[in-house]
Amino acid sequence: AKGAMAQKDWSRAEALWRQVLSRSPANSQAIRGVAIIAAMRGDLAGACRELELALQRCAPRLRSGPTPRR
Repeated sequence: AKGAMAQKDWSRAEALWRQVLSRSPANSQAIRGVAIIAAMRGDLAGACRELELALQRCAPRLRSGPTPRR
């Protein structure tokens, strides 16, 4: 997905990020990727919706605090 974004292949990048999200709905990198793609397409409302969904998906993890590093 990162490679597709670097090439500005927004359709391919979005499809790849959405594959990641289907397996891991709270993947922050994929959520950010989908939001950036929406913004790059000029869909700022869509980008905001994606980020709002991200907050909902990640809220339980955020409330529990950071995971200690090993």
